[in-house]
Amino acid sequence: MYCDYIFMQKHGRVAIWFALLLIARAGGAADSASLAPANWDQGLKLPEAHDRNPDPKIVEIDLNAAERAMFQKSVESVKGLIEACTKIAPHLAG
Repeated sequence: MYCDYIFMQKHGRVAIWFALLLIARAGGAADSASLAPANWDQGLKLPEAHDRNPDPKIVEIDLNAAERAMFQKSVESVKGLIEACTKIAPHLAG
């Protein structure tokens, strides 16, 4: 009985160490190998916007008419959201 206990205790520790080793190896392998093909995102990247203001805290870009209209629509949507939120919870108005 005691021999069985010692045997199980020893092999239980070995099993735990083996499991930890496998987990460590699997984590390292996941970081180094990617299943995505090379340059799969080449056509997805948007062109960089030219920032007209040298201040890093301010982004100033030129918008064409369509972009300006979409931006204005977004601004109006956010204003409507803020208005709806302050009706629900007046303490949010500030």
